[in-house]
Amino acid sequence: MKTVKEMSNVELSETLNVMEAIDSPEAKKLAEDIKAEQARREAVAEAKRKAEEAKKAEEEAKREAEAAKSEDELVEKQKSVLGKCYKKVFYDTNYLKPTVHYTAYYKVVGVYEDKAIVSFIKKYEYSDMLSKAITYINIEDLLNKNERYEVIPLKEFNTEYKNAEVTFGSLTDLFNRFFKDTVFF
Repeated sequence: MKTVKEMSNVELSETLNVMEAIDSPEAKKLAEDIKAEQARREAVAEAKRKAEEAKKAEEEAKREAEAAKSEDELVEKQKSVLGKCYKKVFYDTNYLKPTVHYTAYYKVVGVYEDKAIVSFIKKYEYSDMLSKAITYINIEDLLNKNERYEVIPLKEFNTEYKNAEVTFGSLTDLFNRFFKDTVFF
């Protein structure tokens, strides 16, 4: 016969039911031993469950702390680029010696998650052509020194922006005059 500690939970329950039906001192002692073993097993199971819950709670707290830290880092990065102006020179490498192809001027007008929303002007080096648009750039790229985004004063950006306004305005005037003077049949 198995000892009380060797029995499974089902065997303990069945043996306890049998021993409670028998009216003898040995059966009562065995029933008490079985009850004590069941209580000990329940306590061990409860301790394991509490340890697992504590471990899960600790992991969740660690995850939340990391998420809060990364959120704080993102907010700091967003604050560091918001409202700043940048300049980046793009080179044409199709020649023996890389030559300046165009220069882009950026002004960060907003941020969304890890993107910086920028108003930019693209000024070509060997042409009077300009382009102006709004797009986005990764904040990491703006802060990365290897990407060669140079912080410029707002005055420099505004000068380029005004020059772009004059160019676009004059093109609009030209087309307006053309369409105004032209009669379509």
